Amino acid sequence: MKISKGIIKILISLVAGMLLTFASAILTVEKIEDRDELHHLQFGLPIPFVYQNNDWLELPNSELPKEVQMFSPTETPTDFHLVFFLVDFLLISGFIYLVIWGTSKLRHSRKVRE
Repeated sequence: MKISKGIIKILISLVAGMLLTFASAILTVEKIEDRDELHHLQFGLPIPFVYQNNDWLELPNSELPKEVQMFSPTETPTDFHLVFFLVDFLLISGFIYLVIWGTSKLRHSRKVRE
């Protein structure tokens, strides 16, 4: 059974899109200016899909502003919005697919000229 190049491109873009979508939530940094902003932290790019309420974190005013990353969902009240996640996943995967498709077209056109 032979898998076509088009299917391989789609699979690569989907796997890379999934990894980058999860990484966008884990690696997003939120800047906190005051304590009220701890109630509504947003993570994920380009559209936030993970929301956390970190009331338990008591930061003295002397430590503000502070940059924080996503806290453990098992220790912090966390909302996960599946629709926003899917939109992010499709946007990122689609962009990766376009890059792969475009580079393959450029390589093919260069081979034809030579």
